[in-house]
Amino acid sequence: MLERYKNSYLSYFLMYNFYYLSWAVFSALISVYLLDKDFKASEVSLVVSTSFLTSMIFQPVIGMFSDRYDVKKVNFVLFTLAGIGGLAFMFASSLIGYSFVLTLINGTNPVMEKIASSSPYQYGKIRIWGTIGYATGSWLAGMIYQLISPSAIFICFIITMILCI
Repeated sequence: MLERYKNSYLSYFLMYNFYYLSWAVFSALISVYLLDKDFKASEVSLVVSTSFLTSMIFQPVIGMFSDRYDVKKVNFVLFTLAGIGGLAFMFASSLIGYSFVLTLINGTNPVMEKIASSSPYQYGKIRIWGTIGYATGSWLAGMIYQLISPSAIFICFIITMILCI
């Protein structure tokens, strides 16, 4: 059964859809969330911009690990750490956790693109699920934020990271 699933279109669909859905759920409303937590706009903008800088710095390191070790195992570790970081961020009163999680998610992006482009399926037929996942995640984040609670977004993030793995 597991052999049939391995390298199937369904496995690429789940990976891509839930990777981008997780990313959107975590990041789409982060500024609103942090402002609601009484952080200053200057602090929020600093942490968001810093997360992209740290992502850029750590992408080569993640790429090196992905080249040296099994890509799936590296992604498993990074996505697990991102899920733990999302859980910690939900309870934290500092802004550091956001940069940590986004560094892991952004840092794995080139690896995800490599996986999609080296699959037996056309790149566009896999990548479209990432676009749909991100759009769905942005909408889902708004619905969860409004109807359930702002911190429930991070529970959703962890669940979708697990589905991606």
